[in-house]
Amino acid sequence: MAAQNTAPTPVTHRAGPAGTVGTMPAEARLALRKVRINHRIGTFFVYDDRFVISTDAGERTIPMSRLDKLSSRKSLRGARLLLLFDEDELIEVRGLSTSDTTVAHRTIVGLARAFR
Repeated sequence: MAAQNTAPTPVTHRAGPAGTVGTMPAEARLALRKVRINHRIGTFFVYDDRFVISTDAGERTIPMSRLDKLSSRKSLRGARLLLLFDEDELIEVRGLSTSDTTVAHRTIVGLARAFR
């Protein structure tokens, strides 16, 4: 049985296992749900000007201006997205399919270019 969406605006997403890529209401451009963020299960939201990381440890907001480098790695063991912020902070997002990683990478690069 599918869960009901109680968001005020429509949410589009693909049904599937971990690594679902979707669009969140409000202004979020990308939502990576049920992924591993630095070894914790959580959700990673990308907005025009910030990243929001939500895990069992709490919610954290990182400004887009702190992003220094973005890369994606694909292998037989799975794909991952690596974000390097200033002060050598590394955020690793795992649990994505290869195609979801490509979409996430392309979306974040586009937003970062527009932000700068």
